[in-house]
Amino acid sequence: MRDIPGIGCLVAWIDPGPLNGRGLDAPALARPDLLVSIDGKPASEAALRELLGTKSPGDTITLSLRRSNHRGGTFPTAIDHVATEERITVELDRPGDWIGTLGQARLPSIDRPLPSPSLLTNAEIHAAFAGDASLSAAFDAIVAGQRAMSDAQPDARRLNRVTQALTAPLALPELAEAIVGPALARLRPARLAATLVAEQLDARAPEGESHGSMPVPGAQSAIYALDFFTSETRLRMVEALGDAYGNETLARSALAVAGGMRESLLISGPTASQQLKTIRRGAEIDMNAIVAAFSQLDADLAIDPSVATSEPEGLPDELKGAVDGVVLTAQPIPDIGWAVAGGPGANRYDMSVVAAVFDLGGDDTYTVSDIAVGMRAIIDVSGNDRYEGSAQQGIAAGVCGLFLVDDHAGDDRYIGKAFHAGAGCFGAGLLIDRGGNDVYQGTHWSLGAACWGTGILLDLGGSDSYRAEFMSEGCGGPRGFGAIVDSGGDDFYFADGENSQYATPATSSSFSQGVGVGIRRFAAGGIGMLADLGGDDRYVAGEFSQGGGYFFGLGLLSDRSGNDRYWGDRYGQAWAAHQASGILVDAAGEDTYVGRTAATQGAAWDQSTALLWDKAGADSYQGDGLAQGSAAQQAIAFLVDGGGTDRYVARGEIAQGHSGTNEYHFLQAPPIGGILSFSLLFDAGGETDFFSTGRRALSTIRLGSRNAEAPANSTADGLFIDAGP
Repeated sequence: MRDIPGIGCLVAWIDPGPLNGRGLDAPALARPDLLVSIDGKPASEAALRELLGTKSPGDTITLSLRRSNHRGGTFPTAIDHVATEERITVELDRPGDWIGTLGQARLPSIDRPLPSPSLLTNAEIHAAFAGDASLSAAFDAIVAGQRAMSDAQPDARRLNRVTQALTAPLALPELAEAIVGPALARLRPARLAATLVAEQLDARAPEGESHGSMPVPGAQSAIYALDFFTSETRLRMVEALGDAYGNETLARSALAVAGGMRESLLISGPTASQQLKTIRRGAEIDMNAIVAAFSQLDADLAIDPSVATSEPEGLPDELKGAVDGVVLTAQPIPDIGWAVAGGPGANRYDMSVVAAVFDLGGDDTYTVSDIAVGMRAIIDVSGNDRYEGSAQQGIAAGVCGLFLVDDHAGDDRYIGKAFHAGAGCFGAGLLIDRGGNDVYQGTHWSLGAACWGTGILLDLGGSDSYRAEFMSEGCGGPRGFGAIVDSGGDDFYFADGENSQYATPATSSSFSQGVGVGIRRFAAGGIGMLADLGGDDRYVAGEFSQGGGYFFGLGLLSDRSGNDRYWGDRYGQAWAAHQASGILVDAAGEDTYVGRTAATQGAAWDQSTALLWDKAGADSYQGDGLAQGSAAQQAIAFLVDGGGTDRYVARGEIAQGHSGTNEYHFLQAPPIGGILSFSLLFDAGGETDFFSTGRRALSTIRLGSRNAEAPANSTADGLFIDAGP
């Protein structure tokens, strides 16, 4: 509900529960219907809170309302409702069954310090603010509004970096570098994974040193190595997950909740209560223990070449049908399951049956025929291997457990569907591919993606191809961190789902390539990161992609070098929507950005923050409306280009440092209400930059205007600076 002066108490949102809400509507009412009375007393937010304080589950209340003439839309500025009143009598239910983690006090965790912000210390930007007191005041007001919004919507497990990006927008460049920093530090793969998880999921930094080099002189030693990698790691994961570890029932429930986000980013329907129970359970995961589990995997293997020539012992009856090819030895590891040392030829392993594999060579095939919970590990020494996933779960997908794949060499193919190739759901998935030109393919929650846990894909060499559909390629869902780190090569990233969120022809939705996403009204989003450290790369995706955040999520796409090409659609290339943050950083090269439809290339919507930061090179930007440093609905957006002669083409005036309108929250009480958005396009180099809006090169221009008759429709507080070389 929202009290709007001069109109009354309007329906704002309907959650699941006794009213069977679906967000903007329910069977009996919708936004922005006018609530006239509650149990016969005049309706207001305060009246409902007071009344509920006197009621118990099983009691009833009666709502009297007048339907809006324009249901499902934004809040009106005058009464626009039918005259006839309707009454609804509702039986109250237990509130604890109908909440997620949103609205709950933040649970204890490790916070990272906020980096010192530097954006406004740039001489030209500083001069623009210093010379315009009203601009400085307007910017201070929007930042204060962001902080008030953040404080008003706590979440038991909102991540520290998410909050910092929302409340300290001037530190977005430094936050981006802090997030990607471990990937640039040349850490050992498992140590890198542990450090990334600790940094992003608010856990303690990994302790101790590497376990060093582990000799593998024979087949039995290969089993010992698998025991070392799995047994202690399993104990850490039991600490992390408690009774969720190995719990197939909970695993299927969690996969269903995450999979449901493919259809809707809301909770609704007959299973809503069970979905919310799963969300609350996700808050209990101990991320410190997941960091410790990854640290346990930090060891090298010194493999004697003669191991591959060991005399095969044969295959136990328990594994017949699950393993094909030459097996050197197979033994059960207590509390883990069957461990297999495979010979140098072509082998096949069903990882739903086999718990751990150490394969000495050959072109092997790994499959998951059904769900695989608990501890799983694959160490493959060489060969052009194929890793296949089932419809429910793929390889290197930790579901109610941990799943490690460490592939040492070869041109490999990772072909799966959901939760595949470095994915986590109530667990941790880690895929390390140390070399070769590889192919990664999944559908949703794949290729470095996670919710309630972590999924990390580390590719350490080669020119690779990544293809997915939805919430993949560096996607972090609720209390999740999903990441791809690709160390080099000319790579291709493609993410295109099934349907446009807006019924836009010739496009579809992606939520991929460095995206953090939450479940509106119930769970803050996580952190998604795609870090490509070298090469001339191509990024192609649909809506919601390439460095973006949705509902208290944070996404980062960081490309460190090369002449790169970005192609996306609405909400792409550094975007954020609904209390979230998105960042795209391209550190070098002459790059091309193409964004279709709207809200691209440094675009923020609805109390969000976004930054596109291209550090160097002669670049080309092509977008439509609300693009290239443009914010609307009480948001903050920056496009910062650090050098080179650049070309900016956009459609319409609401672009290139110009803000849009602010109807969403303008009528709320200050400091959230009554404020406008802030937009900035800052180009620091080049003498002949081109701007389609006609902005004059080598100039500083304050953009937008105030609408005295309808203040919410004001577009003031945009800033354009072309600073020259």
